[in-house]
Amino acid sequence: MSIRTDETILGLFLKAASEHKDFPAFNYFDQGWSTLSYGAFVTCVKGISSYLIRSGVGAGSRIAILSESRFEWCASYLGILMAGAIAVPMDAELGSSEIQVLLADSEAVLLFCSEKTRWKLLGQIKTVNFDSDHFREIYRAAGAQACRPVSPEDIASIVYTSGTTDAPKGVMLTQGNLYSDATALINFGIISQGDNLLAVLPFHHTYPFMCTFLVPICSGAQITFPPSLKGPELLSAVKERGVTVFMAVPRLLEVLWNRIMGEFNGMPCLISTSLLILLRVCSHLRKATGVNLGKLIFGRVHRSFGR
Repeated sequence: MSIRTDETILGLFLKAASEHKDFPAFNYFDQGWSTLSYGAFVTCVKGISSYLIRSGVGAGSRIAILSESRFEWCASYLGILMAGAIAVPMDAELGSSEIQVLLADSEAVLLFCSEKTRWKLLGQIKTVNFDSDHFREIYRAAGAQACRPVSPEDIASIVYTSGTTDAPKGVMLTQGNLYSDATALINFGIISQGDNLLAVLPFHHTYPFMCTFLVPICSGAQITFPPSLKGPELLSAVKERGVTVFMAVPRLLEVLWNRIMGEFNGMPCLISTSLLILLRVCSHLRKATGVNLGKLIFGRVHRSFGR
C-alpha cells in the first residue's frame, strides 16, 4: 500500500485508526444502540475498496453516494478513495430528474444508496444498497488487493453547489485540499480524541462533511447518529451516548429552543413568566460578568442534554 500518510486525507485517517483501533468510532441506532470500533470500521473501508477494484472500477472513476448520513456513508466514501476513485456525494433530498443530471455530469459509473433513496434511481446506474445483504458481505470481506496508490494531487471528491441561482456545478477537491482543511481544524483543537459528535447534518454539504465526519474520524473521536431529527430523540441521543459536541445550523438550534420554550409555556402563568424573567437576567449577567447562573437555576434543562 502506497499512501503518503503525512499529506493525504486517507493517510491521516489510517494513521488515526491504527492508533485508536480498539476505540469506538461510531454510535448508531438499529433497534437499539450499537457501536463500531475504529478497527472494525477500517475492515469495512477495505472491504468496499476491494469490492470496487474487483468490480473493475478504475483509478479516477467517479462513484456517487446518495444516502442519509450513517456510518455506511462514511465507509463507502473512504473506500472509494482507497480504491483510487473519486467520490461524488449527492443530496439525498433531490428528485429523480435532478439526480439523473448530476449522474450524467459527473460520469459516475456506480452509486451507493440506501433503502430510503434507491427508489429515485429508476435503473439509471448500477447501485449498491447499504441496507442489502450484498453490501454487508462487501464490507466484511477485504480481498488481497484492498487499495491503490494515493497522492495529495489526486481528486478525492466532486462536490456539487446548491444551484439556487444557476445549474449545480461540480467542484473538484483533492486529497491535499481535504488534508489541509482537516489538519488546520485538528491543530486548532476544536475536537479532541475524547469528544463525541452528534451527526445531524447531511454529509453532501462541506461544513458537516468536514466537521462531523473527516475531522473527528481523523482525530480518534466518536461520531453518533441519532435515530431521527426529532427534538426528543436528539436530546435522548445526546444524553444516552455522552455527546460532547453538537455541530448545528440555526434551524436545528431553533428546534431545541422551541422545545424548551414549549415546556416553559406549558407551566402555570406565574411560574412561566418568572422563569422567562430569570432567563433574561441570567443572560445579561453572563454577558456582563461571564458568570452563568443558568446552569444552577435551569439545572433540569441542562441535565436533559447530558454532561
